[in-house]
Amino acid sequence: MRRFTTVLTILLGLFPLSFGLRFLLDPHGAAAGFGIDPWPNPAQRPVTSR
Repeated sequence: MRRFTTVLTILLGLFPLSFGLRFLLDPHGAAAGFGIDPWPNPAQRPVTSR
């Protein structure tokens, strides 16, 4: 049981690190993969009325 909890702890520790590493290595691809729009994008600027 001790080995199982050790492996589980290591895996749970590496999981969030993989997200951070992905954003460091490929920020635009990682953001698109999570559904986050690239910012700023002048083509998607909101239209304002005068």
